Amino acid sequence: MTSAAPQLDEEAFVKSIVDGLTMPPGVQFERVEQYSDWQGTPALRVVFTISTAAPLTKKRIAALSAITSTVQQEILNSGIEKYPYVKILEVN
Repeated sequence: MTSAAPQLDEEAFVKSIVDGLTMPPGVQFERVEQYSDWQGTPALRVVFTISTAAPLTKKRIAALSAITSTVQQEILNSGIEKYPYVKILEVN
């Protein structure tokens, strides 16, 4: 069984990455989840929400792609051994 302290450190690290990002209108950071991926390997899921009130333009898609890439690269480069999956959920 793993201790909660490393998980809290991982979550705090992810939150610090997100705090440094410029979010497009209607996009919000929700949470970091500890889970096992489809192979049973420990992983991180970083969840964002996107409002359906604003249209999904090419510019907005590019911004979401940049957020996803930045979050994944920062986590992978940090030495955290869990693969970061980014999930974007639509909300009304």
